[in-house]
Amino acid sequence: MIETFNTDLNFWQANPNCKIPEVFNKFYKNDKSKNKKDSSLIMWAISLLLHKSSPYVNLSASDKKLLIASDYLKDKEFKWEEISYLINEYERLNLSKAQKLLKQWEEKLEERSEFIKNLSYNEDTFEMLDKMLKETDKIWNLYLQTQKQLESEDNSVVKGGAEESLSEKGII
Repeated sequence: MIETFNTDLNFWQANPNCKIPEVFNKFYKNDKSKNKKDSSLIMWAISLLLHKSSPYVNLSASDKKLLIASDYLKDKEFKWEEISYLINEYERLNLSKAQKLLKQWEEKLEERSEFIKNLSYNEDTFEMLDKMLKETDKIWNLYLQTQKQLESEDNSVVKGGAEESLSEKGII
């Protein structure tokens, strides 16, 4: 659905198809700012949060939100929960099933890391923490393998869903 990823452009002009879904169309029409600048800014913030072309793609969700709010929106107190309905719709329409599953996996890995980080290492927790730490490498390797597979699938499909020829893949 996202045709152009360039935050210097007006989101709606760069991605006119995004005005078709009812949720986005209503958000667009309710924007009274000149050239729909306010809603464009929010839509780019959502794209920076979720799109695979985002420069923030390798950060945790919480870090992404903090940096996008302060660096892009220039609002450190930005309330992401107020636009959660737009974020959910963006995910639903723009992410493949595999991308959605990978995103869920990333969120759980972040939760797991936070849990381990915040748990004290003591006589009550050492066995559980040792076991979790021992399993961390296996879990991350599976995740990275899945991520690599998804990236190779993304690279092997060209516009219109056709598969690249052997010459386009650089094999011949």
